[in-house]
Amino acid sequence: MEFNRVKKVDIDEIKLNQVQYAKEFSEGSRKLEKTLLMLWNAGFETNGCCRGHKGNPSEQYIGLAIKSKDKIVQLLSSLDQENLHFSIVRLKDSYGITIRKYCNKSIYDNVMNALKGKKVNKQIEHIITKVLNYKAGYYVNIHYYFRNNQLKKCTFQTDDPMMIHKNQNKYKMKPTNHPKLICFTSNEYLDLFD
Repeated sequence: MEFNRVKKVDIDEIKLNQVQYAKEFSEGSRKLEKTLLMLWNAGFETNGCCRGHKGNPSEQYIGLAIKSKDKIVQLLSSLDQENLHFSIVRLKDSYGITIRKYCNKSIYDNVMNALKGKKVNKQIEHIITKVLNYKAGYYVNIHYYFRNNQLKKCTFQTDDPMMIHKNQNKYKMKPTNHPKLICFTSNEYLDLFD
């Protein structure tokens, strides 16, 4: 059975039929279905998900919409970091948050445990709060890659000229395909806001 389709449903419609939509969007994955229900019941809005694909079943993701910054910060900073990858894209008036896990373990247990209020990673909490409160009107995209509960790599892309100028000697920097977009990389937590 293939589930390669896109269906956009208003969140108010989902609230009326959560069980039906969790089953439909979970692509046959009982764990994804349960995770969607837990997120919706906790007041989170999702904007995409995938159980993984044939040939790459471990590439699972859940996309979150921002409704409550505090709740998003709490969730992301409480995730178990074993083989985790998550990113936050901050545009002028919108955000995109994606949680992925590239391994044979499921991200769903991770999200469900984080919803129960696990211990918070203070460094991630601090930086995510800054990303979500950033109001300069420029593009910001931050990715965290973890292996065995250790930060393996952090990338931070931005077209904010002040942020680029301020950090060009502080972190490793490389250009991207976009003429104004610069990518900073580090094996430490990148904080370009200080």
